[in-house]
Amino acid sequence: MSTAPIELPNFARTISGPTLLGTFFNLVLYGVLITQCSVYFKAQKKDRPWIRMLVVLLIVLETVQSALAIAYIYDRLVNNFGDLIAQATPTPLIQVETLMVGLISMIVQSFFAWRVRVLTGKKWLGWLVTALAVISGCASIVLSVLSWTLSKGFLDQGLILQNMAILWLVGATVTDTVITVVLVTHLHRRRTGFSNTDRIIDRIIGVTLQTGLLTAISAAINLVLYLTTSTTADQLMVNIALAKLYSNSLVSSLNVRAAWSYDANTVNTSSGVESQGSNARRNVFGNISHPTRHPEVFIEIDSHELRDVAAKSATSSHGVPDETVKQYHQDF
Repeated sequence: MSTAPIELPNFARTISGPTLLGTFFNLVLYGVLITQCSVYFKAQKKDRPWIRMLVVLLIVLETVQSALAIAYIYDRLVNNFGDLIAQATPTPLIQVETLMVGLISMIVQSFFAWRVRVLTGKKWLGWLVTALAVISGCASIVLSVLSWTLSKGFLDQGLILQNMAILWLVGATVTDTVITVVLVTHLHRRRTGFSNTDRIIDRIIGVTLQTGLLTAISAAINLVLYLTTSTTADQLMVNIALAKLYSNSLVSSLNVRAAWSYDANTVNTSSGVESQGSNARRNVFGNISHPTRHPEVFIEIDSHELRDVAAKSATSSHGVPDETVKQYHQDF
């Protein structure tokens, strides 16, 4: 009596397919990152040396991470084409790639933790965010090591592996959420009521929400896919590209300061107020005044009054330059 052949899962669909898509997303975001870094090094030449070195470090790490992802999918689809056992067996390439994702996210989150400490002036809050980032990053490192030992038969504790993955992704989601909430709350409280300053603060809040929530939501999606698709590797579609989201969020937050600086140094001319550095005399409608009999006295008075209003519009309620915008641009 013959027995029916055992039908093996289509590992090319359940494992290699999601990995290939994740590699595509990774490389697209890598191109975006290289463009962002090119803009950064051209526009932000006066940044602190350690910040510039941090960007260089991220470029190196992201390049290695992308190379690992490419090497892994090439090994699966070319070197081991048709070998179902090899398709289902984890390799050190994907394990180190996972470690790189956790390491990069920890570095970026630690940078934002420093930003939280400087902006809020609360050291304990900065250390709290740093601790959350380190816990999440260390969990990814432990996950990579456990995954390797499990594949070698040294450890047969799949539950421990799952717990480390949950700790890593939950920690990343919580850390990103805390960073976003703290920064947005602090910036919102620093609104002055003056349109120029508040407009810049609103833009900072917008960028903070976009970058912070994007990484938090991506980490959460990664976790959900990991927990709900036990027979596939769909989480790799997000996981392989996750590091690029973190690096892009950091570099984009550095690049966008140029626009904030421009707005902070430009006086609103919609009410006939001069741009800084202009010596042209203008009336309240913004037109160049033509000299008539004794016009200079009245025009000069109006011009000085308007300059005073413009100067106040770029200051805080205490009549001094808003320290939040100034500090955000200078320090970050």
